Amino acid sequence: MGLLDKLFGGSSKPQHPAPASAQPAKAPEPPAQEIRWTELTPEQCRQRIEAGGVVVLDVRTRHEHENRRIPGSLLMPVQVLASRYEELDPKAEYIVHCEHGMRSTDASYFLVMKGFARVSEMAGGLAMYQGPTERGPVKPAGA
Repeated sequence: MGLLDKLFGGSSKPQHPAPASAQPAKAPEPPAQEIRWTELTPEQCRQRIEAGGVVVLDVRTRHEHENRRIPGSLLMPVQVLASRYEELDPKAEYIVHCEHGMRSTDASYFLVMKGFARVSEMAGGLAMYQGPTERGPVKPAGA
């Protein structure tokens, strides 16, 4: 055995290929459909909101929503999303946000799993958002 073999664990014995049964298994096939949504910066979200045509979905609690929210945002806390998602239009474009980005990831994943194709998540959540916000109790529709 040579010095390099001793240092790097090699062997001076001839190497023979491993039997076919000892060959590593093939990598599994990728899933037929990847679960994906878009992650946008708060600035990109602000621009899309100002351009119109998106639904801003706030998945925080009612208390958080009343304390500070994006004007016109729809409140559907992540805790009730599974029982209320059918109230949402799966063809609409959504920007999903929470306070810091954890709950919105769960909500975005859930919506994509349920067939919503146009889902974007606000990276960093409302804590990082610099666009216009409002506060106070949410008024019922038509009031």
